[in-house]
Amino acid sequence: MLLEFIHENIWVAKKPSAMAAALPGQLMTIIRMADGSLFIYAPFLPDELLARQIAGLGPVQAVISPNRLRYSGLASFLSQMPDCHYYCPPGMEVRIRKSSGNHRSYQLTPFSENAPWQSEIEQLHISGMPLIDESVFYHRPSKTLLTCDLLTYPEKDSGHLAALVNRFLGVRAGTLSQSRLFRSCIRNKNEYNKAIHRLQEWDFERVIISNHGGVLCEDATALIPRLKVA
Repeated sequence: MLLEFIHENIWVAKKPSAMAAALPGQLMTIIRMADGSLFIYAPFLPDELLARQIAGLGPVQAVISPNRLRYSGLASFLSQMPDCHYYCPPGMEVRIRKSSGNHRSYQLTPFSENAPWQSEIEQLHISGMPLIDESVFYHRPSKTLLTCDLLTYPEKDSGHLAALVNRFLGVRAGTLSQSRLFRSCIRNKNEYNKAIHRLQEWDFERVIISNHGGVLCEDATALIPRLKVA
């Protein structure tokens, strides 16, 4: 695993999928804040080389689990970052404390008020989906949107098995979209649409999609209104 430079003070690392022929890998995003500390979104357990690279960027302050689906291997990750603060959807912090030796874990709030990253990064809870409880983030200095399962951007030319998975999810390779599996988890359309409306207000130029995605450096704002449900 190696860090890939994306923009000033932003890097990603990719973890290959155990089913590489069918599923894409996972992206972890590292942002270096103005004070030199690191903000990590959608973490996974780094190998020795990647851990050294992250340590070389600065001290890890905040580690974010974006939703209820993405927390496997966190106990091992947090054991390597003993001084960081971990943030997750409400209720998960108790589970993480038990598995990671009572690590400092906190609930993500709906917005970024009083969060240690609020001077540079905004956050938004995608409400109306209690099974997933995803939070997305917007890095203002770079105009970068961080998402996990809200959006998908499957790779092109990824093989027949991946094409079958994409068909099941209702997505197309090389196209920014949203999976039907994610949409099926919407329980309160009004609350969900309010969150998407607020997301439209962010002036982002780049999207980093942690799961079923990659780094999209082109205008993606046109898709956001289509995420609303009737």
